[in-house]
Amino acid sequence: MAITLDSFNLKYGIKIEADMPSYQIFEQLEQANIECGYIARGNKVAKKYVLRDRENIINLEDKLYLCVRKNS
Repeated sequence: MAITLDSFNLKYGIKIEADMPSYQIFEQLEQANIECGYIARGNKVAKKYVLRDRENIINLEDKLYLCVRKNS
């Protein structure tokens, strides 16, 4: 299930846009203390690169897929 960019941004107090370069998205995620190992533009790519034992995929509007570290 996809999360809207607006709701994700509001929840974490950041400003991510779907067309941003990856380095800017990483900078925004760092501000919210979200550990992201990979940003994919497609679900298949995200599934290929996610570290299944340590990361989850966050689907943002079927445009961005963030591979983020699971909470311990």
